[in-house]
Amino acid sequence: MCLSVAASLAYLDTKQADFTFQRNGRDYFVIEDRINKSIPPLDISQPAVDGEHRFPCFIRVGAFKNQNSTEPVPNAEVTVLTRKINESNGYAYYGYGNNYVGFTKTTTGSNGMACAPTLCLHEALIFVAKDGERLTLASNVIEFLPKGYFYIAQTRNEEVAFGPRYMGTMYGKRGPVYREMNKEECEASLTSNSWYFRFAYMSIPEHLHAVENKTRQPLSWYPYSFKSPNFEVCFLKVTFHVSIYKVLFIL
Repeated sequence: MCLSVAASLAYLDTKQADFTFQRNGRDYFVIEDRINKSIPPLDISQPAVDGEHRFPCFIRVGAFKNQNSTEPVPNAEVTVLTRKINESNGYAYYGYGNNYVGFTKTTTGSNGMACAPTLCLHEALIFVAKDGERLTLASNVIEFLPKGYFYIAQTRNEEVAFGPRYMGTMYGKRGPVYREMNKEECEASLTSNSWYFRFAYMSIPEHLHAVENKTRQPLSWYPYSFKSPNFEVCFLKVTFHVSIYKVLFIL
């Protein structure tokens, strides 16, 4: 049993590490852990494609070691998959587009921030990674996105489906979407004066605390006494390697 669990964890780790790869000179992306998509690079310099006018814009994205944006993650890769809005039922069905028109990749600066290019009036699927590890959308969303702003977090909050629309100033702040002509403003914006998508390492606290053992069994969290006929216990030792800490859990 323990071996099968360990093998499953190893398989999961391998699959999650390969969420973007190349095959036969084409770029592929793994979406929702199961959908492989071949997507071409997005050229936002083209004003129109197949008679359809395009409206380039930029999304402000931040990568941090914690949810409070106090420790930036430089050189993180911000990937945006741009897709058309799903209108298969005769109306705009946001968050579930499947017709991808292109991808862009941007690297965060020393402040952990990036301006990721995409197309307004489309949908953007955003994810951030560093050294093969994906970051997740921070849970304290109300601090960095205006209330009521449309987005859908999926795949353990590692991917964010978003309908980019330029809204100007909301509640005294600009962002997270900037028009093409406002790219410099996007690049100059700070976490303190703008709205942005904040990604951080998953569930990594600032300080790790020992869990109090209340069963009076120093090597077990099993609720039954070792003298009970119901007492059955084994140990599974798992090491989790993350970017900030090496944490050992006894499960």
